[in-house]
Amino acid sequence: MVAPTVYTCLCLGSLLIQSVQVAGLEVTVQPDHVVSVTSERFVSITLDAGNLVNHWKGFDPRSSLAITLAKALYPAYLRVGGTSGDSLIFSTGNKLSDKDFPNSTLSTTEWDELNQFAIQANLSLIFGLNSLYRPGGVWDPANAIELMKYSTDRGYVLDLELGNEPNIYPHKYNRSVDPQQLGHDFGRLRAIMDSMPTFSSRLLLGPDVTQDLGTSSTYLENFMKTGSEYISAMTFHHYYMNGHKATRRDFIDTTRLDSFIPDMTSAQEILRNLSRGTQKFWVGETSSAYDGGVPGVSNTFIAGFMWLDKLGLAAYYGAEVVLRQDFVGGSYGLVEYSDGVFSVNPDYWLTVLYKNLVGQIVLSTGITQEKLRVYSHCTSSRSSYGPGAITFYAMNLYNTSMNVSFPQFRGIDLHVYELTSGDDTTLVTRKVNLNG
Repeated sequence: MVAPTVYTCLCLGSLLIQSVQVAGLEVTVQPDHVVSVTSERFVSITLDAGNLVNHWKGFDPRSSLAITLAKALYPAYLRVGGTSGDSLIFSTGNKLSDKDFPNSTLSTTEWDELNQFAIQANLSLIFGLNSLYRPGGVWDPANAIELMKYSTDRGYVLDLELGNEPNIYPHKYNRSVDPQQLGHDFGRLRAIMDSMPTFSSRLLLGPDVTQDLGTSSTYLENFMKTGSEYISAMTFHHYYMNGHKATRRDFIDTTRLDSFIPDMTSAQEILRNLSRGTQKFWVGETSSAYDGGVPGVSNTFIAGFMWLDKLGLAAYYGAEVVLRQDFVGGSYGLVEYSDGVFSVNPDYWLTVLYKNLVGQIVLSTGITQEKLRVYSHCTSSRSSYGPGAITFYAMNLYNTSMNVSFPQFRGIDLHVYELTSGDDTTLVTRKVNLNG
């Protein structure tokens, strides 16, 4: 690796309860020790399929502002899926029915609008197919084929998933899909994709289990026994907590933040022991708290600590892609949409800054402080910094200010990007300052 010529630091600062500076902490990095390499689309976004069910009541895909905000996140995937995806039936006018399960219609108009939004925003679309379309109890690919053929005729390019959180189907729908059968269903879908030139080289991702791998690992392991050879990456979902019960303190609780690590190591172990194909895993849907986030908290500055730390841990432990729930929607969205007006939350600005500074090559950083969390990468090639630049990103979870030094880089230029609360009295604000 080229010797570092400049290094940047993306800092997330906590509220200063006391104006006291503690003894200096030294941060070191091993620039020749590559821990992992992420995708160029490492930080990507989701859009809930409920927007299609509700005919865009919660989002306007034609908005020039929405397109501009999404385009700033390039390069990225846009994954459209979620609970509502397992009730969507694509319709060009042909009638399909499953008398045992209620379904919603995805019209060609809404499908066209979604694809046009992705195209104009330079996002790579991932769409979750309905895995519960099982008239007679067996997954029927007819509707998936109809959507794929229509997309081919229109020149749309997309990757696919099949189902959403199948391990909790019994809880959500009082139905179940055997994990090994789901693996065979993925094999059938992969064969269909391979038979169509437009889809033969596209990704097939899954199985999108949730919640933590400690409770869903059995389902995932059984799926991998039959499905691993057909998927491009293994996916699972992660949320730290219940949005109806969490408090603001949970967002800066290091025990809570570290609870993400076992899922990372479990994913690595499952791939190592059971995969007959891919060795890649994605965090296929994630945010702070499930069920829409914590109202009045997940959309404020304090949520950034949890988000930035998740990105650091996911990259360090080898996740290729992290898909943020949602681009727009719930309390945890990067962007809010109400009464036809878009407004931006602090995590959006943090994400834009991250994507412009943090590169794909993950380095090893030497620091052991529990509440001063520091990660390092080679700087993004998309930035204005040249080869050899290193970016550190750090979070101060202490209630005091911290002195941090980088002794191995003395005499080298340091560019600091410091995000702080836009309100001196609280971390629970939608205002954020950059070097302010």
